[in-house]
Amino acid sequence: MTRILIIAPVGSAMHLPIEERVARAAVSADTEVVVRHLDGVPNTIYVPPEDVFLPPLVEAVRQGERDGFDAIGISCCSDPGIEQCRAAVSVPVCAPFDAVTARGHELGPIGVLYMVVDPGPGESDLRGEDWIPDLLERYGRADAVPIALPVPADRPTVAADDPDATPEQIGTALVESMARAISTTGVTQARRAQELGARALFPTCTYWSDTLAGVRQAVDIPVLDPIAELARCLERHARA
Repeated sequence: MTRILIIAPVGSAMHLPIEERVARAAVSADTEVVVRHLDGVPNTIYVPPEDVFLPPLVEAVRQGERDGFDAIGISCCSDPGIEQCRAAVSVPVCAPFDAVTARGHELGPIGVLYMVVDPGPGESDLRGEDWIPDLLERYGRADAVPIALPVPADRPTVAADDPDATPEQIGTALVESMARAISTTGVTQARRAQELGARALFPTCTYWSDTLAGVRQAVDIPVLDPIAELARCLERHARA
């Protein structure tokens, strides 16, 4: 049996059932899928700064190799820590942006939709307009993504540092805000990307996984779910 592990670089397990369900549906029935979050980081689905999550992420990848997984994925579309994690283990390590852009020759020009939201205290301030061109340069795939369009989202009504809110309430507010953004502005930007020549669309946030029905109805080109693409990539590498 092929065994793949997906690690979310956050301290909350709240979103993991969705990621596990989407990943399982994307791979063969005989592939085992396990999804984990990180220990040693704040209990929230907000991604912390890299210096906070990177050491626990590398250790979680090492633990995944010790646990016998055949391939390990990082569940974040900015592919955080991918070089460090690959250097730490001998099994394949994948992440969504690498997985999708590696298929550029097959998909044709990829239109990327990326989240724009002001970070709060203790949250990563990495912005799509920065990490997207950086990753394309590092991967040598600038031609794969000629179109990258922002999808602004409102700050959730429940603040990440609200002392009266539970981690689950904070996480739910974030996911709901992001789902509203992709189903409204995201639809507009998806149509624009297709008009500009995109032959596939890649919404670059794993929290958009399983929220893309409206985008798919608005365009007639493939809309790639980041968790599904990550799972398929992991299965291919594990079986290679």
